[in-house]
Amino acid sequence: MKTITKKVLNGVMLLLLILAAFIIPESVRAYGPSTMYTSPAGSPAPGALYARAIQTSGGAMYATFEQYTTGVSSFPIFESTNNGETWSKVGDVRDTHKGVGMRWEPQLYELPQAIGNMPAGTLLCAGLVLPYDRSFCEIDLYKSNDGGRNWSYVSTIAEGKKATPGDDPIWEPFLMVANNKLICYYSDERDNAYSQKLVHQTTTDGISWSSTVNDVAISGQRPGMAAVAKMPNGNYIMTYEIVGRGGAYYKISSNPESWNPSDAGTCFDTAGSSPYCVNLNGTMVLSSAGNGKLYINTNSGTGTWTQINCIIGSCYSRCIVPLNNGRLFAIGAGWNGSGLNSVTYGDMAVSTTTDTYIKLSNRATGLCIDGYGYTSNGSDCKQYASNTNNNQQWVLEQSGSYYMFRNKSTGLYLDGMGRTASGSICGQWSNSGSNNQKWIRETSGNYYKFKNAASGLYLDGGGSTANGASLLQGTGSSSNNQLWSVVTP
Repeated sequence: MKTITKKVLNGVMLLLLILAAFIIPESVRAYGPSTMYTSPAGSPAPGALYARAIQTSGGAMYATFEQYTTGVSSFPIFESTNNGETWSKVGDVRDTHKGVGMRWEPQLYELPQAIGNMPAGTLLCAGLVLPYDRSFCEIDLYKSNDGGRNWSYVSTIAEGKKATPGDDPIWEPFLMVANNKLICYYSDERDNAYSQKLVHQTTTDGISWSSTVNDVAISGQRPGMAAVAKMPNGNYIMTYEIVGRGGAYYKISSNPESWNPSDAGTCFDTAGSSPYCVNLNGTMVLSSAGNGKLYINTNSGTGTWTQINCIIGSCYSRCIVPLNNGRLFAIGAGWNGSGLNSVTYGDMAVSTTTDTYIKLSNRATGLCIDGYGYTSNGSDCKQYASNTNNNQQWVLEQSGSYYMFRNKSTGLYLDGMGRTASGSICGQWSNSGSNNQKWIRETSGNYYKFKNAASGLYLDGGGSTANGASLLQGTGSSSNNQLWSVVTP
């Protein structure tokens, strides 16, 4: 028997690693956009707004939103036990303190450690309490120890006056634990020196709260809607909007209780609004709800931010959640308008530096699938002789029982385009989560076939050996045109 050289062995191991990318863990399933809640006919507009969700340390997920009604309003609590794929209602956060209703801007949080007599794992919900005439408002804190089924009043964090801009209200709470304290960030109009500012208060027992500390306070500007996340290097990032100046902003601090309030921060999206931020396994992800974009950074907020599309598009105050399976969950509830909103959600993969790139070569033609450098949604997908160009490198994304292919050069996805005729051309499109972008792998000897989840047609080389040949879709056959091999980039 001949001895297997180290070089050959290394080559075999590399190929096995690439092929292993086609094995999908049962715990990873892609879904969405899906609907959690549809506002009933006759509800006051906008029916639903300001959706929020979390995943707990135990894996369960909880979601809530503003629910508009003619009765005493409350925050409905929905639960998911399968990484957000399906949801069921399990409870309501009701205003048992003032009895006028939990109405606006809910925020969910799981305590990572004990705060006072509340143990780690306690679910918290903070939100704005106000009557229908908006004559006063306050941010109240509630807790649940039974998975969101029942909730009890804990404390009032802050009190405002009439809940209309210019009348000294408070808005938009955000909770997190740091420095062995529970921190509540919120928007504050009560200081006559500022139109609005971002502040925080802290507590060590959940009941007694400190005085306010300014976080973003700029004369003549209205910063609002703060969200905070801890970054891989131990620093913290805060995102917020500045009404009047325009855009979505962030600033970074080593201490989540000290933010240099006179610093307006860095604008990461001039057209953005109601931003949000999370740490997804070391990748920082910022949401800019105004234009449906996400911004990602793998260097703790320094250097370049890469812009990608979110599976849940433009909406007021979209929330994003890092999932335990490594994917990103997004939820939104439309805009504040005259219509009735639905609460929609979905999950998506987010590119990191650990992406695995592959090339797909056609057995009949020898050509590789090539994005051709096209960056426009709807552009055709081509084939070209194998080369080292990024146009031929595709990120394989696990998507439940399906596969999605994202081009390294353009960021667009291989897309069946909804075409159902045999011989139709494959295209490319930004991430939509639709079945047009999902492909079912079938094994055929040492090759693979890929069937589109929407049309049932197979990827087909078409038989042309010319560079620039279109990538087709065809009815299933035994032709080599539908057989593909995995090639290392």
